[in-house]
Amino acid sequence: MAISTVKPLDVGRKFHADGKVRTYPGSTIVCHVAAERALVEKLDRLYDRLRAASASHAYTLLPPSSWHMTLFVGICDQDRRPDRWPDRIALDAPLDEVTATIGERLRQEPFGGPQRFRMRVARFAPLTDALILRLEPACADDNAAIRQLRDRIADRIGMRLDGHADYTFHITIGYFVAEPTDDAFVELADLLAEELADMRASLPPFEVGPGEYCLFNDMFCFQRQFFLE
Repeated sequence: MAISTVKPLDVGRKFHADGKVRTYPGSTIVCHVAAERALVEKLDRLYDRLRAASASHAYTLLPPSSWHMTLFVGICDQDRRPDRWPDRIALDAPLDEVTATIGERLRQEPFGGPQRFRMRVARFAPLTDALILRLEPACADDNAAIRQLRDRIADRIGMRLDGHADYTFHITIGYFVAEPTDDAFVELADLLAEELADMRASLPPFEVGPGEYCLFNDMFCFQRQFFLE
């Protein structure tokens, strides 16, 4: 019986079968983590180990410059469905018009409440389509504040996705583009378990924010347009 649970679902969508990044434009609201030195040091070590792992042929790692925590999932040009599209914007509207309208809605007036939040490492997501480090607010107050901001963003944009209230914060490290062998999969799972144990033992809570409204043409670069604050 196979051990690997990997399903490279983003081949043909975000990535080509050879692992090269594919055009996949849209907009989103994220918090880049480049300024969080202690976190980045841990991610750098993880990145180096993943590059050397026997399963490395099976995934494409995102460049460190793109590392971010998603604050609010936005829109993708290739995923135009009523339940994933802002209110009062036509499903067939040109992407430039859509992203400009979202930006205008976000800048209508200042957002109230906290704009920076303390987070901590929680766990790695199950290994299916991506390498994902899950995060959680460091305390109840941070959790309440960040979810209140997400509510205000959803109301401002006019889009509230399924699972909005229970959204899981995360940093995506890479995407699977092939299925590893079972042996390579087990090695990868062990590697992630070791790195998680180290992060949870030695990495203190870190700060993210303010949110950044970003445009992207692919998964390798998220171009900041402005900060929410």
